[in-house]
Amino acid sequence: IGKMKQLKTLGLNDTRVTDAGMAELAGLQELTELQLLRTGVGDAGVKALAGMNKLQTLSLRGTSISNESLAVLARLPSLRILDLSETQSPGVSDEGAREFGAMRALEDINLWRTACGDQTAEVLGSLSNLKRVNFDKTAITDAAVKSLARLPQIEWLHVGSNRITDAAIPDILKMQKLKYLDVSFTQLTEDAFYDLYDALDERGCQLIGP
Repeated sequence: IGKMKQLKTLGLNDTRVTDAGMAELAGLQELTELQLLRTGVGDAGVKALAGMNKLQTLSLRGTSISNESLAVLARLPSLRILDLSETQSPGVSDEGAREFGAMRALEDINLWRTACGDQTAEVLGSLSNLKRVNFDKTAITDAAVKSLARLPQIEWLHVGSNRITDAAIPDILKMQKLKYLDVSFTQLTEDAFYDLYDALDERGCQLIGP
């Protein structure tokens, strides 16, 4: 596969690929999409992505990467869709959050079941192209919602299974283009949830909860 220099899309989900295999892919400079879900890829393997300047979609879900990999990903100028969910061995966290600030083309990020929290949300709040954010089962609070409210273009947001309270509602309502919001298993009161439902329903936004 490493000899297929014009290859644009490569799916290796649930295969036995490791860092050694990733080294063989380093010359695929035309890749626009790479799927590595639940493989044996770690930080050493991610280094093979350096220079893949056309890469737009990348899934590292369920891999063993750490914050070290974020520095490599931050140098991929075309990256639009990034799945880092279930990276917990050791995984990505707020300690690497500053690297997200360089991902200026990012439109969609999945951080489900990671150790990312309010600091990561604060950095993501500066990305002018970001439209979809998944913080399900992370460590965010109302402070994260306030940061994400700085994204007027955001359309899809999952903050379920987090410490989100009624105090976050004014910031949620600032997201004028929101089309989908999941607040299930948060600390919103029942009355607040239904008030939020009424407000968002008028805008055509789907609300999931409680």
